[in-house]
Amino acid sequence: MVRVSVVSHATIDHILSDNREVITAGGPVCYSGLFIKQLHDMIPITKVGYDFTHVDYIRCNSIKPTTRFRLEIDGDRRRLFLLARCEDIIDEDVRAVLGSGFDASVVSPVIGEVDPSIIRLVADNSGFTMLDPQGLVRSLTPDNECYVRYREMSIGDMHVDAIKVDKEEAYALTASHSMDALSRLASHVDTVILTMDNTMLMHTNGHIYTLTVEHVKDSVDSTGVGDIFAAAYTLAYIKDRDAVWALSYAASSAYLALKSNRFGLSKVPNLSDVEEQAYSFREHVRLTF
Repeated sequence: MVRVSVVSHATIDHILSDNREVITAGGPVCYSGLFIKQLHDMIPITKVGYDFTHVDYIRCNSIKPTTRFRLEIDGDRRRLFLLARCEDIIDEDVRAVLGSGFDASVVSPVIGEVDPSIIRLVADNSGFTMLDPQGLVRSLTPDNECYVRYREMSIGDMHVDAIKVDKEEAYALTASHSMDALSRLASHVDTVILTMDNTMLMHTNGHIYTLTVEHVKDSVDSTGVGDIFAAAYTLAYIKDRDAVWALSYAASSAYLALKSNRFGLSKVPNLSDVEEQAYSFREHVRLTF
């Protein structure tokens, strides 16, 4: 059995959109985890409190409440507020399920709960590690609204194989934009994926690839789509070691999740649908450099 770990806080998300509120389980360990569980043995490495009863493969392991966010959606504007934070994921949490190691790992902190030393521990014991650094570059305003800020850190010291960033995260890690940010990150990580709306740039093996897909308009909830993308890329890559196919497969998963027009975890797509759409997207990948 292929063992794939997902390292992040599970969350309880309060999603406010169109004058209604949906409360749902969230966080990468749920979105990535549910996608991975369709095919492999998924090992959640997380922390949740007594108030988390949403997903049966994650159980209370903390005396603190589960990390909780409020997401306010108003058209294209999204505001994220931290309502509660569980304790950090630590060395013992990883070693408790480590066994002989992981075939792959997705590491995606949401609010600084995974220290770089823990990321390195996971990566050193994984056949392939994908990092989404979203929670490493998040800070809080006095009223607990989340925002992205520059943070100096050595991505190379974490020993990850791939990193997925959006425009804000790329700037926060490199103080550079677009291709400059891509090149700076690529000097530390074998594969870098930069997502910009419906366009993705991937730097791998000395080449840059571009994929632009149809823009999905008026999706009601994009929460977790990046987590689904990271999981899909990881699954495709460890199967075939083909980065271009993995990019197509990941883009397909994100596209279908958005196009489903569903809230929360119900947007996680089926693998068969993802593969069918990925073949179409593969034809649109272009070698840019």
